[in-house]
Amino acid sequence: MPRGAKTINKLASLAGSLGHNRVMVVSSFGEGPIELRFLAVTNGWRWLDARVELGEIKLQRDLGQKVKLERVRVYAEGQKAQNLANFLGELLGLPTSSELPDTGAVVVITSDNQ
Repeated sequence: MPRGAKTINKLASLAGSLGHNRVMVVSSFGEGPIELRFLAVTNGWRWLDARVELGEIKLQRDLGQKVKLERVRVYAEGQKAQNLANFLGELLGLPTSSELPDTGAVVVITSDNQ
């Protein structure tokens, strides 16, 4: 979804028009992102029972070619981060990797307290 403030109904409508049934919402106030929440948007909308509080985030926007979500892999550094990687992979239909891929788009998840 494009960045910027939107109502939940607008997000659900946009997701439906793009053929998606789930939306990951990045909540941010001021300096940067603070949490991830997830919406199910079939037959209206409802919040999924998951909320991820974010620590230090390093966003790297527009550093390379844009990639379709289906080509992204999720990699976790450590067992604690693996739980979130598995959840996101299942939620978004993305493969998870136990080794950092050499090429391609990847989401790297770390945890301060392994």
